[in-house]
Amino acid sequence: MGISKKSEIDTLSHYLLRLCDEHGVIDPMQTSLVASDDLIDGGFIDSMGLAYMQSIIAEEFSVEISPEMLITELRNIHSIAAYLVEKLPPKLLQSYVNKHA
Repeated sequence: MGISKKSEIDTLSHYLLRLCDEHGVIDPMQTSLVASDDLIDGGFIDSMGLAYMQSIIAEEFSVEISPEMLITELRNIHSIAAYLVEKLPPKLLQSYVNKHA
C-alpha cells in the first residue's frame, strides 16, 4: 500500500524546511516558521532568499519554479511541497519520501 498524498506533502514540507535552515534561506531571526506560514508576508524570506530557494529546489529536485509562481501561488513551504508532489516522477518522489520520512 502506498503512502498518502498528505503524507508525501508533509514529508517534503519537513525536508524543505530543513533545506532552508541548512542553506540559511530563512531569516535567522525568524525561528518560528511552520510549513503553512506565508514566507513573504511573514517576513521569513526576502527577494534574495526567494531566488536562493528557487535555485535549491532546481538543484535538489530538478524542478524549475518561476519567481512569479513563488510570489503569487507558492507562498509557503506546504504549497511548494504540494507542487513538488505533483511534478516529481513517482519513483523519485517515493525515493525522497522514503529517505526523509
